Order: sequence, then structure tokens, then C-alpha cells
Amino acid sequence: ASVAGPPDRASLKKELFRLWDKDGDGSLKKAELLQLARATGFDGPEEEWEAEYPEMCREKGCSPEEGLPEDAVMALLDDDSDVGCYFTDAELAEIMREASARSAPSPG
Repeated sequence: ASVAGPPDRASLKKELFRLWDKDGDGSLKKAELLQLARATGFDGPEEEWEAEYPEMCREKGCSPEEGLPEDAVMALLDDDSDVGCYFTDAELAEIMREASARSAPSPG
């Protein structure tokens, strides 16, 4: 039997998308996409995100109501230009650990 190595980049991105896509509709809407924004270093208040989100949707050619579809998010994670959100595989794995920890039910 082969030993499974570290997950490949495509798997990491898909898993991360699945963690962020809380309602499972295949798109990241405002609150869901804010998780990605926070991972890229956005630390402004939610009011600021209210203004940023529609702009980001327009840049990516989708409507704020529908959110960013999975393929747009995947492209964003690989885009190392000024408008992208490129992450190395190690960064993706770290973000995923944090996202998993946050989505786990809190003991109570």
C-alpha cells in the first residue's frame, strides 16, 4: 500500500473552499469570503468589508448576491498579481488548520 503524502495543492484548495462555504451552495458570499479576506491580512471592520465585497465580486465578474463561485476562488488562490490572493501550499495548509479549528464545535 502506498503511503499518502501531503495533500496536493488542488486538494488543499478544494478542502479550504469546502470549509469556507458554510451553506454548501458552491459559492462564497459576503460572510464566507470575509474568511478568505482575513486570511490574506484584511483586518478592517465589517463595515469596510461591506464596501470591499461588491467590488471584489465585480472584479471577478460575478454578482454580490450569488457570491464568488468555486472556480473563481480557486483562480484567486493561484493569482500572485496585485488583485490575487496567492498562497503557498504551506500557507494553504496553515489557513486550513485555522479554519478547521474555527469550524469545530466549541466545547461547552
